[in-house]
Amino acid sequence: MRLHTFVSLIALVSLFACRASAQSFFVRHELGGFLDVGVPKKVGAPPPLVTRDFSGVATQRWTFEPSKTTKGAFVIRSASPGNPAIDVFDPARGARPALMPFTGATAQLWKSHASRAPNFFNLVSLLGPALDVPWHTREDGLPVDVWPPNDFFTQHWQALPVQTLAASAVGLHCPTPTAGAGDFGGSPFVRFSADAELEPDGSAVRMRVRYSAELPMGTVRVAGDWSEVVFRAPPGQKVVGVLPESRHSEWSEWAPAAGAEYGSCNAGTAWERHPTSGPVSAFTFIADTGSLDFNVQSFSGDCGCDAQLVRVLFHPLALVLAPLEAP
Repeated sequence: MRLHTFVSLIALVSLFACRASAQSFFVRHELGGFLDVGVPKKVGAPPPLVTRDFSGVATQRWTFEPSKTTKGAFVIRSASPGNPAIDVFDPARGARPALMPFTGATAQLWKSHASRAPNFFNLVSLLGPALDVPWHTREDGLPVDVWPPNDFFTQHWQALPVQTLAASAVGLHCPTPTAGAGDFGGSPFVRFSADAELEPDGSAVRMRVRYSAELPMGTVRVAGDWSEVVFRAPPGQKVVGVLPESRHSEWSEWAPAAGAEYGSCNAGTAWERHPTSGPVSAFTFIADTGSLDFNVQSFSGDCGCDAQLVRVLFHPLALVLAPLEAP
C-alpha cells in the first residue's frame, strides 16, 4: 500500500495497529529540517536528537508503533541499528530527549495533538512536554529538546512517507566535439552518468546527464552535460527529498566498433546498457559510426549521423513529498 496523501498521525497509528509491520516515515519540522540521530558528547551516552538536511539514511527514518498498554499512545522508534525509541528520561523544560533501548515505558510514549498549522501536528510526551526545536532558525544539526506544549511553530512536525513515482525519459542529445578530428577510427572509451537534482523550490526533479566518448589521451573527444526535468510535483505539493537509491547512476566501457552501416550517413549501431544501481534503468548511445563520428552538425544539435546519446530511461524515483505551506 502506498500513501499518496498526507493524513493525520492519529490515522496513521490506527492504520499501523492493523498491519504486521509499521511503515517508516521521515519526520520533518516546520522550519524544514528532518528529525535525525545526533552524536553523543560522551562515550557511552545515549544519542541525542537533532534536525538535519534531508539525507534519506536510516537515522532519519522513524516508525510510530501503537502502545500495547495505553490507548491512543505510540512509541517513536528509529530505523537505525537496534531500533531504539525516543525517550524523555528528563521531562524538565529544555531537557534533551535521547534514543534509548525500547522498553515501552511511559517516558517512551507519545500522542499527537492537532496544531494550528495545516498539515503539521504536535508530538506530546505522556510525561507532559512536547518535542521542540529550541532556536528559531533553520540550521543543519540543530538540537531537539522538550518544552511545555504551546503549539508554537518550534513544536510543529509532519510525518512523510516515501513515494515511488514515475520519471520521464530523456531523449536524444548531441555531444559537442571538444578535441581532434571527426573520426574515432574504432572503439572510443565511453563515460556516462546521471544525477538527480532538486529544484530549489521543490517543484521538480531534474536529471543531470553527462556523456563523453574519447580516444586514449583525449586526442579525439566528444562530450555533453545536460539537465532535464524528469518529474514535476503534483499541485499543492513539493519534493523535499530524493532517496539515495534514486540519486546517481554511472557506466563506462570501451564502446564496440561500428556495426553494419545503413542509410546515407552510415550511422553506427545503437547500444543499450543497464547500470546496476541508481535511477537509470537503461541508456542507449552511438559512439563509433560507419564514417565520420562527428562534424559541424554536432554544433547545431543535429547529430543524426554522428556519435550521440539516444535516450535515457529511469526506474520509478523514490521521493519524499510534502504539502506546500500556506503563503
